[in-house]
Formats: sequence, structure tokens, C-alpha cells
Amino acid sequence: MKPLIILLFIILLVSCSPTTEERFYVVVVEGKEKIFDQFEDLASVRNPIIEIDYFRKVEDAKERLPEYEMEQTPVVFIFIMNEGKELQLKTTDIDESIRFLNQLKTS
Repeated sequence: MKPLIILLFIILLVSCSPTTEERFYVVVVEGKEKIFDQFEDLASVRNPIIEIDYFRKVEDAKERLPEYEMEQTPVVFIFIMNEGKELQLKTTDIDESIRFLNQLKTS
């Protein structure tokens, strides 16, 4: 009887614990503006921003993300990584993207 109680306790504990922590993937398309340094300190193992990819040319970014329009640069895409990637923010406002990403770090 005791092993059954322990097993039920373990099942309950596992089912109540959070399954995954939110993780984010960021794509920055610079274009003519040099904005790399504004993003370089945001990704780390201690926060949910797991990867930031930079593209200087829109053509290169379109190869990576052909399903998204990039009519002007700079443009920033922020994806949440669940079962695949889901777009959370697309913006040409660099300050907006930095605020969004900094908010993720402090959450």
C-alpha cells in the first residue's frame, strides 16, 4: 500500500508542476541601420530569449522567413517557441522591441 501512495504522490507532483518555461526566438533585420549592439546583451541562458538571429540584408532574412513580409527595415520579429514558433511581435520600432524583450527578462 505504501508504494502505491508514493507513486500517486509522484504523479500528482509531476502533473502540478509547470511543463515548460516560455522561450523566445528573435530575428532582427537591420537593413541600412546598424542596430546589432542594441540586442547583443538580451540573449542568455538565464532569460527566456534563447536565440537572436541578425540579418543585414532583407534578401537573406526572406530566405530564413519567407512567409513574413519585410517591406521596410529595420524590422524585428519575436517568436514564442512552443510546439513550433508563433509570432508574438513584428515591429519596425526598435525601442518597442527592446522594451518587449526587456520585459521578458524581468518576468
